Amino acid sequence: MVTDFPRKRAAARTTSVLLPALVSLLTLSGGARATVITNGSCVQALGGQSCTANDVTFVLVGLGTIDDGCTSPSDTITLRLGARLSNTTANTRYDVGLFINNDGDPATDAYNGASCAIEALHPAGATTATACGPDATTELDLARLFPIGSPDNGPYLNADGDFCADLTSGEVFPGCGEESVIEFTDPVTLLCTDLPPGLPDGFVDIPVCATWSQNAHVVGNPTCDSESELRPGSPAKCRCEVKNSTVPVPALGMTCSCTKVSETEWDCGVTVANAASCTPDCLTPEHERCGAAAYYEYQTDYDPAQVTISNISGSGSTLVANDTLGGLLRWQPISAVDPTCGGGGTQALMIPGQTSSFAYRMTLVGPPDGAVTVINDTTAIFSNDPVFAGAPDLVAAGLATSCRFLNAPNWANVSQPRAFRDRDRVVVEWETGAEVETLAWGLERQDPRTRAWTAVAA
Repeated sequence: MVTDFPRKRAAARTTSVLLPALVSLLTLSGGARATVITNGSCVQALGGQSCTANDVTFVLVGLGTIDDGCTSPSDTITLRLGARLSNTTANTRYDVGLFINNDGDPATDAYNGASCAIEALHPAGATTATACGPDATTELDLARLFPIGSPDNGPYLNADGDFCADLTSGEVFPGCGEESVIEFTDPVTLLCTDLPPGLPDGFVDIPVCATWSQNAHVVGNPTCDSESELRPGSPAKCRCEVKNSTVPVPALGMTCSCTKVSETEWDCGVTVANAASCTPDCLTPEHERCGAAAYYEYQTDYDPAQVTISNISGSGSTLVANDTLGGLLRWQPISAVDPTCGGGGTQALMIPGQTSSFAYRMTLVGPPDGAVTVINDTTAIFSNDPVFAGAPDLVAAGLATSCRFLNAPNWANVSQPRAFRDRDRVVVEWETGAEVETLAWGLERQDPRTRAWTAVAA
């Protein structure tokens, strides 16, 4: 039996871009005070047209807490996003909006998609606050360094006195540093696609847009009061692109098979292959490299009242536990040595191009009495760390295989039965076809008086 665990949270990768204003999208855990619209309109529907301005842009960085991970490019992943913001233009940018396409359609993006998650810089500080410090009522909080620091970020610059905060111009406020951080309070579900621009590189690509106004009191007409009012201040005040993340995209496939070795025994095996192909960055931790499948455990169900398990072995895998009461085999892959980076030996992780298998024997409890369906299902379980300590860190991933089989009696085909007396005994003869796995015969006689059938001893 596979337990359904609550879902957790998720993550993103580092790139560098030299542009006038910078919005770095992060994947973070922890609490923040902004509210995410998870099913809002995308930028084109809100008046964006050319989206040619480069005042604000996204750069995805940081691998945070993953919800259920990606098992393949056709899977989905849920991320708790955040953004690191910096403005190096000469003027303040007002009412900045962050848009992430989440409609599940690989043909759309954050510009023309049917649905986008939307976030604002919030809470906005007092209009008189122009320095950073611990007093949230009179000072700003822009200097938190990801991933170190308090999970409470903001208040942010409020140059126009409304709900949606702004990006400061090039000068640095006292005590603030040059960047601010915003965290998304709600998760966003995205496709695990690894798309152009560029060749697939083994990481999730995320369609994003940034919007803003060059002037105060334009967005919201005249004040921006919530995330639902975020939009370009003019048709060109937006920038849309597909950004790389640090979420690895493996290409996992799972198969199973069982071979009958006797009337009551079956040898079974499960194979998991990671077909991803990419060039790893050896300076990156193994679980964060392109195409890595981390962290996954595989759980195989069986009915302990029906079968026992023996002859357990693995290739590129190891047994974690055999719950003979609950009927659950728990096993994990072990990472192979990477031909480029070396290493290997990490439990619950598979590198691109690796195959792991797990084998065991299922023996029926007692002789078969009629047809028996033998349970043999395997499900992938994801964890955001290799400990697999339990909920809420575990979640059933979208990868499973079933090798249930029917163990049915193999009745013989009998023809031309005849009986005759041989001195003081009765001889019974019959003919059969070519039978397979017929282990015994049973003979019964009918009492001529009672018409009852009784077994005849051999």
